[in-house]
Amino acid sequence: MSDLTRAPAPVALVDDNVHSARLFLRTLAGNGYRARWLGNGDRGGRTLDAILAGGETAPSLVVVDLKARSNATAQFIARHAERAKENGTILVAMVHSLEAVHRNAALEAGAAAVFGRHSERAEYHREMQALLDFWARSAKRVGA
Repeated sequence: MSDLTRAPAPVALVDDNVHSARLFLRTLAGNGYRARWLGNGDRGGRTLDAILAGGETAPSLVVVDLKARSNATAQFIARHAERAKENGTILVAMVHSLEAVHRNAALEAGAAAVFGRHSERAEYHREMQALLDFWARSAKRVGA
């Protein structure tokens, strides 16, 4: 089962909405993947910094889905992109709109890919499958 806070896992999530985080964790668990919620932007950033500094096994993939401000996800990625890359960790963004302005902001900040946040269940599951497919093609180490 997925852990909301503690256990090392191959996928980590930074999300400022607990309900969204739980849905993400359940969706990945339903596809056979362990995931860990690191918290919101502040707590998630501190936790990710500690992990990437060598405190524990770094996740292969970190999904950043911050809704507090339109540019919060891109700002978080920009702050952590260099160290994540050094650790072989892939950072991806979840954004409310895949319009060029939002997609390009995340990519320019250092996201390896950008995925849309969907409220419709079927669309959400399709986007999660696309995210998992991207990870499988991109990751150097998939299991933990």
